[in-house]
Amino acid sequence: MTRILSATLISLAIAACGSDDTSNDVAEVGWSFNYRDFTNDAAPDDLRGCDNRPDGGNAIPPYNAITKVRVLITDPAGQVPGMDQEYDCAQGIGGDRLPVRGLVLQEYALTIEAKNATGTVLYRIVKPTWDLTSFKSESFELPTATGEFHTFPRYDGALTCPAEIVTMRYALYSKNSDGTFATTPVASGVLSPACEQGFSGYTSLELIIREVPVTIANGTFQTYNAFRMAVAALNGSDQVLYCATDTNRTVRPGNDSLGGDLTMLSATSCD
Repeated sequence: MTRILSATLISLAIAACGSDDTSNDVAEVGWSFNYRDFTNDAAPDDLRGCDNRPDGGNAIPPYNAITKVRVLITDPAGQVPGMDQEYDCAQGIGGDRLPVRGLVLQEYALTIEAKNATGTVLYRIVKPTWDLTSFKSESFELPTATGEFHTFPRYDGALTCPAEIVTMRYALYSKNSDGTFATTPVASGVLSPACEQGFSGYTSLELIIREVPVTIANGTFQTYNAFRMAVAALNGSDQVLYCATDTNRTVRPGNDSLGGDLTMLSATSCD
């Protein structure tokens, strides 16, 4: 058994280094990415490349590029060695495929994950059963593993910003199974500037929060009942002047925002 394991590991190492020897190939895999809301049958495709840009140009704020793709192949019975390897995104996109070598011919479980530079999983596909009893050459379309939402902060019911507002700080917290909210945000950041001078005066800019993780189980979208969003509007000295807390924000996969404007309150109401 030790010799078989050693031979398998050597074969995998050769595949990872890009050997041209195909005698040990059991499969080859490629990938593509679709940012559509896969829970909505009417949602159009939103196909992306490794740059993760939507068709038709740049988005503001930009989407983070896909840098690495992880291919995880495991034996459901835990008896036979599998494979866990990361590749540059470009190696398997656009019709290119990567060899899978040195595995015993049988059924496996397959997971492919596409990540940004910080390791956040942006796209994922899970195949509980992947039949490798014979050679397979497949390209997999990875559905999005994140969503986003958009909102406009309002002050006294209007989009007009108080003159002192310069930046906006935000954080989003997932809901636990016991009904409480997590203490570590799943997404956070700063919108700067928070307002801009336009034809109608000094007005709020749209707050867009991207890369919010959505949970996928057995291929089905499982949404948290709610996210807790905390937002603070600050002046040039980083003093909080206004804030808002919303515990009923739902995020769907892709760009299918279920937002709504956000009512900002004076700093005395902040928690």
